[in-house]
Amino acid sequence: MGVKLILAAAIGITISATGATGAFALTNVEECTGTASNRYRCTAEWGYVGEDPYNVDRFSTIASDGSKHGCTSFAAYMVARLSPWMPAISTFDSAQYWDTDADTRTAAVLSAVPKVGDIAQWNADSQLTFGHVAYVMSVEKSSTGRVLYILVADDNGGRLVTTQRKLYPGVRTGTISWPDKFITFPKNPPAPGGSGGGGGDVIPLITPIGIN
Repeated sequence: MGVKLILAAAIGITISATGATGAFALTNVEECTGTASNRYRCTAEWGYVGEDPYNVDRFSTIASDGSKHGCTSFAAYMVARLSPWMPAISTFDSAQYWDTDADTRTAAVLSAVPKVGDIAQWNADSQLTFGHVAYVMSVEKSSTGRVLYILVADDNGGRLVTTQRKLYPGVRTGTISWPDKFITFPKNPPAPGGSGGGGGDVIPLITPIGIN
């Protein structure tokens, strides 16, 4: 399928495209950082502990305590929670190629506009050798619908900890810049039964064949 990149009209707020200066300067902020004693602290709410059903964690970095860390593993884990089973994800390359892999191997849609549940994707650059991916936790908008900032969660193979970050459109200062793209994978339909049922997103009971 062709690239389904949806062009966004002005999603930025009133700052320079290269970052704000002066009294109202904005900086991307790391709001949660894992520690050597609790490396998965920032992903605990989803139950992620370094492995994913797609076996993408086979590419993760292993810390001295045996814990596994990789941004693509956490992204695959969240996709497994929220989306129908897509075997092609187990064949995805490093994070810098996740946009192309998602577009050509799945029914995902690429966009410049973030939505809750998307996978944010960064291309490779001087600071991100293999690119990066993260899960979009929330999107804050103005009364007119402009995106003010997003909150993302991720795992980090280089730092061996999970984090959560607040990112502002156009701002390049801080821990990491605004993502290059957002990947929207197909979502599972809402669980039936209303408030009385269990609901919730469930990890598929299917484990891909791969090297552990």
